[in-house]
Amino acid sequence: MKTIALLLVVSFAMSGCAVAQSTPQDTQPAVQSIGTITQTDLASAIASAKAAGDTVGQNCWQAISDWIGVQPVKPQITGAISGVEALRIANGRIKSGLPSAVHVNCAPVVIDAQNVMLQLGLIAATKALPIPLP
Repeated sequence: MKTIALLLVVSFAMSGCAVAQSTPQDTQPAVQSIGTITQTDLASAIASAKAAGDTVGQNCWQAISDWIGVQPVKPQITGAISGVEALRIANGRIKSGLPSAVHVNCAPVVIDAQNVMLQLGLIAATKALPIPLP
């Protein structure tokens, strides 16, 4: 189950990386948000999931929101090294044990993310092949 939580954190981090793409000025807010999950962000995700009828996402974000509400203050991320440290701190929190509600409610979200990553990997692999597939 710790693997599921770690994959969820990595998925959040990867989605944060995808936000920043144009100029160095545009990347700074996204870099600072990697590894940082705020109650505001979670509230927005919960509202979006509820509006879209995504009960799986809504349950996951609510479980994380409940857990985050009792966690210590998040580290300040100012660059790559502090970003790595933030991920190490998050990993330490995960190893110390996530509540079962996070495991149960977020497992489907992580599996969905894994499936998307696998599909993207397959697409990339088929594009890299020198011969066309039927």
